[in-house]
Amino acid sequence: MSNFFPHETQKVYQLSIEWVVMVENFTEGDNRRKGLAEQLDSISNTIPIHIVAALGKGSSAERVKAFDAAKSQVLACTAVLDMMVARNVLETGDAAMGKRQLAMMSRLLNGMIQSANTHELIRNRLSVPS
Repeated sequence: MSNFFPHETQKVYQLSIEWVVMVENFTEGDNRRKGLAEQLDSISNTIPIHIVAALGKGSSAERVKAFDAAKSQVLACTAVLDMMVARNVLETGDAAMGKRQLAMMSRLLNGMIQSANTHELIRNRLSVPS
């Protein structure tokens, strides 16, 4: 894929796109998967959107809010994977593979949130009171 926009070079964005493809593989076929599969697909599709939104925000506080929304969706995906395993519509190994991908995204998002918070803290400390 060509990189036309800066967000396309971000590892967390690339992982989120890989995750969307992985979800497609998890959810195809078995009709028993339909409800949870649709939920997983819907939640997963919002992750790259929140990441792109965060990277396009001007203020650190806005970036943190959007990155946090992406992280919340990552965590929600783990719950859906657990439900799919509990209902015997997803193999434990497939869920573990998915959770590894989600854990990588979560760690990267945590770092981006921490970085944005640090940037905001430094900016606030350097600003001159009016």
